[in-house]
Amino acid sequence: MKKSMIFGMALAMLVMSCKKEEETMVSEDEAAETVTKSMETDNSGVNEQLEESAKMAEVALVNPLCSVAQDSTIVKSYSSATRTLDYTFTWGYQVNCTNSIPSNVTFNYSSTGSYTTPRMDSDDSATGEIVLTQLVASETNYKATLDYSRNGSQISKIGNANSFTSTITVNSSNILIDKSTYRVVSGDATLAISGSSTDGTAFSYGGTITFLGNMDATITLDSGATYSVNL
Repeated sequence: MKKSMIFGMALAMLVMSCKKEEETMVSEDEAAETVTKSMETDNSGVNEQLEESAKMAEVALVNPLCSVAQDSTIVKSYSSATRTLDYTFTWGYQVNCTNSIPSNVTFNYSSTGSYTTPRMDSDDSATGEIVLTQLVASETNYKATLDYSRNGSQISKIGNANSFTSTITVNSSNILIDKSTYRVVSGDATLAISGSSTDGTAFSYGGTITFLGNMDATITLDSGATYSVNL
């Protein structure tokens, strides 16, 4: 009888331990939502920054100043019944030339701010580097290389409703941006997200982002799980 009681107690403790781990582990859904929010234009995410770089490049290339560093500060603020955001972006950019002919435009930016949405809240900072090529008039799209990193603290309102910290990286070398609409039309990127919940439970996920055009994208995690994103 005593052995049976001990076994039962051990089993109960194991079940409780597994349940606790499940509840505190940041799920794939929560990780994907964090990545989604870092991409969305409505959240001043990566997609909006790609569009901003194309707009700034168009202006800079009218009368290009080769190898002259320039800067700009952009403040984004929005509030509604369901969503708020407040971000400040500091941009540096430069037209680089070969034999006085522009060959690429480089952009570096950093941001700090926060957002609240029905599915997630965040307080974060980010850095990004974008290099635009295919500048000649005969090319209808800019080609963008992207290196992006975002660090922050999130409060999830989906899944296990975890509070956690995260680091996101997104890298790509083949994003195409329409020169007339400034919209991303195609490309793919690798992504990684890692961090820990407030009790110290670590998580890490990897995957890809595929830009489909028409403000749509798909996140595919290494597990095979896919998520549709409206940019």
